[in-house]
Amino acid sequence: MLAVDGSDLCIAHNPNDIENYFVTSKNAKRYNLLHLNAMYDLCSRVYVDSIVQTGRKENEFQALTDMVDRSDIKEKTIVIADRGYESYNIFEHIAKKGWNYVIRVKDIGSNGITSGLSLPNQETFDIEYSTLLTRRQTNEIKAHPEKYKFMPQSQKFDYLSVGDKGNYPITFRVVRFAISENAYEVIITNLTKKEFPVEKIKEIYRMRWGIETSFRELKYAIGLTNFHSKKAAYILQEIFARLTMYNFCEIITTHVVIQQKGRKYSYQVNFTMAISICLYYFRSSNAISPPNVEALIQKNILPVRNGRKDPRKVRTKSSVSFIYRVA
Repeated sequence: MLAVDGSDLCIAHNPNDIENYFVTSKNAKRYNLLHLNAMYDLCSRVYVDSIVQTGRKENEFQALTDMVDRSDIKEKTIVIADRGYESYNIFEHIAKKGWNYVIRVKDIGSNGITSGLSLPNQETFDIEYSTLLTRRQTNEIKAHPEKYKFMPQSQKFDYLSVGDKGNYPITFRVVRFAISENAYEVIITNLTKKEFPVEKIKEIYRMRWGIETSFRELKYAIGLTNFHSKKAAYILQEIFARLTMYNFCEIITTHVVIQQKGRKYSYQVNFTMAISICLYYFRSSNAISPPNVEALIQKNILPVRNGRKDPRKVRTKSSVSFIYRVA
């Protein structure tokens, strides 16, 4: 179960770094960004791949196809992603890999993929959809939008090059379900109805939240929101070092067993404290008497309270002196 997502990383202000420098308006504050694309294993809770792009050349579509193509995972795999990844090219790259996907797309009536599909005029549905992708615009194609999907030159599709006069068949499943009285979500997947009914699709998509919580810990507990370096090339080293340290802490923490003891709430590891303990162990691993990591982690637990929310805290960032501890 691989969740995929991206996140902007605000780095030290540097007007000379053209590839990462942004000016929103004449009087607005200028800033520099890198973009992290990450693939996260929801079962083992570690990052299995990542691509860092320059702020001005951010391309989440290309990053995901690259991570899929270069992966050496042979087991049955489901890729879960949010609306930023709705693309025929992504669908087909994952399918060609022999994997499955569950990707949320924009709702009907929007300017997303669903706007070009002939879907049922119903509030909820679960259908298999087949279409022929084409680069041509003949009278036959224009007359049958339910059969053909025209792809302009600007739309990348690696299996149908620009100028190709052929058609490329593609089949997927479109699921639309209610999430509240007047709100709906649309999922495109290649999982079968028989093995994965709508309720199972909902459950799988909800699992994607795991990468969101991992980003929170990666940024605020591991310290990915603050960098010592000012140059992008050196910041890359810090990003991959923190991803590696996150995996180190998570692998240790997943082996810790929490005794529930009939409490009111079920309890989980306080991962922020677990990270501090793992970092201390990492720094003192050569000591004569290193700390009992598992016992310390077991003492720092939190109740699981579903439905709680915490708004994102977005602030301008600067580099951090090497004499100051980042995390």
